[in-house]
Amino acid sequence: MKVFDSSDDETDNMEIEMSGTSSSITDDELILPSGVYIVEKIVNHKCYGELRRRKLIDQRKVPYDSPFFRVCWKGYPGQDTWEPLKSIQHVEVFKVYARKHNLIHLI
Repeated sequence: MKVFDSSDDETDNMEIEMSGTSSSITDDELILPSGVYIVEKIVNHKCYGELRRRKLIDQRKVPYDSPFFRVCWKGYPGQDTWEPLKSIQHVEVFKVYARKHNLIHLI
């Protein structure tokens, strides 16, 4: 799975070239390849152990204190998922969330 955030320059106004012509497309017109998703926002965070205890996430081989983040995906309303840090720490939306919630050490 490849993850981008909705503020990435790469997805804001992509230039596409087809048969020697180029045109600009917006986020709403962008069709992403299979397995590529855009993080719209991050709405919560919890440690893996708490998520398992509440049965909000499937069992994984990670330490119980590993941080997970509830991600809203662009184009998938109501289909939020809990994602591990390594999946989202490179996107700007995560960096903004981390600063706001005093999680700078995770950036």
